[in-house]
Amino acid sequence: MNNGVFESKITKLSASRNRVYPSIRLPKEYADIIGNKAQIYPTSYDSKQAFLVVINHESLNSEFEDVVENRIRNLETKSEH
Repeated sequence: MNNGVFESKITKLSASRNRVYPSIRLPKEYADIIGNKAQIYPTSYDSKQAFLVVINHESLNSEFEDVVENRIRNLETKSEH
């Protein structure tokens, strides 16, 4: 699992003429999460708008859980300052 930072352009997904959604692509290494539900938490990082995405995936391994817990802890610490 790659713990690096990835960059993606936010694109427009048009569901209909009157409905437009922002869309962010994840790297192809994460194709195995397609179809899973996710919780998206608005937050901030370095005074910029950010989102924490938590995948509801029944087979999360402990390495991934540790990464998520560390990210949440870091975001909480930054938002307290």
